Amino acid sequence: MPHAALALAFVVMVAVTLTVAIPARAEPPGLHGTLTLELQDDATIASEDDGAEINDVAATVEAGLALSLTGTLAIRTDLVGESVTGPEPFEDRVVEDMGAYVKTLYLEYATDSLQLYAGKFNPPFGVAWDIAPGLYGADFAEDYELTERLGFGGSVVVAPPSWGAPRLGAAAFFAYTTSLARSLFEDRGSLDRDDGGPSNTGDPASFALTLDGAIPMVPDYAYHAAFSRQAAGRGDVDHEIGAAFALYGSSPLPQGVTVSPVVELVVQENDETGADDASYFTLGAAFAIERGTVSVGGTLRAVDVAGGADLDDTLAQIGRAYDVGYGFAVEIGYKTVEEAEVNSDVVGGLVSYDVEF
Repeated sequence: MPHAALALAFVVMVAVTLTVAIPARAEPPGLHGTLTLELQDDATIASEDDGAEINDVAATVEAGLALSLTGTLAIRTDLVGESVTGPEPFEDRVVEDMGAYVKTLYLEYATDSLQLYAGKFNPPFGVAWDIAPGLYGADFAEDYELTERLGFGGSVVVAPPSWGAPRLGAAAFFAYTTSLARSLFEDRGSLDRDDGGPSNTGDPASFALTLDGAIPMVPDYAYHAAFSRQAAGRGDVDHEIGAAFALYGSSPLPQGVTVSPVVELVVQENDETGADDASYFTLGAAFAIERGTVSVGGTLRAVDVAGGADLDDTLAQIGRAYDVGYGFAVEIGYKTVEEAEVNSDVVGGLVSYDVEF
């Protein structure tokens, strides 16, 4: 708890120093949002685990809503409908086990240079889980994405644009264990304090610190650095300590092509508050061509297993996305994966529709 309070106090002190004449975001009062509909088919065409050779068709519905109270104050939420359980071995699945739940719900005060928020949110840590290109580019990186935590946080721009407008952020949080963690229709269950696990402490004893900004003198490129401490829950080995660093951006190439690379390194000590340590190295690039992109990339996940043989899991993927227009897009992809010394090959396709209101 002292570490978390100290981190937030630092951000608030900097924010108070810089709040004079901060321009407000131009968001008119009212209800605004986005609606995303997705239908994805993943077919494991070959695997050393016979039970994994299945076809899984999944649907996702996500509504991101903002009730803007003023130009700077808003209530924000993400509502999600998706398959809330994994597929069973040897069994194909077509849009089954659908549940609906509240992923985030928080109050936010935001200007161009200052952000403060409190409620149920996704703490910032890493970026590859969000921006790694390709249908399967983020699969391993999603391991360390922080989601559905209760707490508070903020960020503030600490230097001018000539220095890349670096934004310092901090959040204090704990795992969500109330009924709002459950899902309608297909119940995904809820976390209990006795379950243990990262940040499952009942108070904001976990925290994340971030620094994001543009790279001065390098147009269209940015960096992300983060440090996190997720406190151990009941029965856990020790607190999880994580660090992340990423570079990403875009550059023009001949023939009107634009390349957007991303590289990220993440290390986790006492991964998932257990005895193992893990590290991730993600490298990918998307090439913008013909109303869409071609993407390539992969991730190495190295797990230092306590008292056992270490694991070097790998993912390599390639994909093609196409913007159909009118909010519709299609994407196809292929990945070859080694997880826990089991090799698998997967092909898939995605149809999506996005609309803003």
